[in-house]
Amino acid sequence: MRQWGIGGACLLVAALSFLLPGAPAGPGPVAVTACPPDALVAACRCKETQKDMVLDDLMAGRCTFARAVTRFEEIEAQFPALADGCRCGLRATFPDVPDDDRLAYSVVAHCAVRLRDRPERAVAVLARLDAELAAFVWAREHSAGSGGHTHLHADPGAVP
Repeated sequence: MRQWGIGGACLLVAALSFLLPGAPAGPGPVAVTACPPDALVAACRCKETQKDMVLDDLMAGRCTFARAVTRFEEIEAQFPALADGCRCGLRATFPDVPDDDRLAYSVVAHCAVRLRDRPERAVAVLARLDAELAAFVWAREHSAGSGGHTHLHADPGAVP
């Protein structure tokens, strides 16, 4: 319930920011260059807050890895003005990973960064997440019939 309240508040702030003078009129995604800087900052903060809640739940075992990836996809879809930047960052961070799997890899990388100062917790959590990532990617590959891609882990310190 807390996630919906914070998420709703963030979306409200971001939506109101887009209505400021100078924002383009009309429906559809808004280009980053057309957004007022305050709207972009609000959208970035809201997006990161929502992702942080997902990561907290994932690391605490209250959320499955597949659900965390789905939530990241949903969160990305809420902020189309930030989508190109996210995709470019994911491609740069995970160049040898297929497009469909990059967000899943970023979930593990975000967790690794957040656990950097907690090595006693990091070992167990990251071992679990690496196994869940491998199972997730395997399931996606075999359900899509894409035939065995080789996946390489990115440096967990590099998070888009």
